[in-house]
Amino acid sequence: MSDYVFKVPDVGEGVAEAELVSWFVEVGDQVVADQRLAEVVTDKVSIELPSPISGVVVSLHGSPGERLAVGAELVILRPNGESAPPPELESIAPPPAAAEEPSVEPAPVDPTNLE
Repeated sequence: MSDYVFKVPDVGEGVAEAELVSWFVEVGDQVVADQRLAEVVTDKVSIELPSPISGVVVSLHGSPGERLAVGAELVILRPNGESAPPPELESIAPPPAAAEEPSVEPAPVDPTNLE
């Protein structure tokens, strides 16, 4: 299973964006399903957004006061039981292998069948 992308939900008819009021979590926090992640406000409602799954907060998108479109990425969660991907290391590429030249051996000749 891969990381879970939690997007700004559609909280009402005709609402195209929401203002991020505050975060209740930080990157690296362990969260459980239904735990508050963030509070957003629209022209119609103020709502606390709960986590849909248990896991670890990988990243947060947006700063308090920022307006986010409905459907925009808000939080990325790594479900419990998932290990973090290995950090990308700068690897030194091995030198290219010397191209082997195919060995060419002459085909055996049958001396009795020379034409």
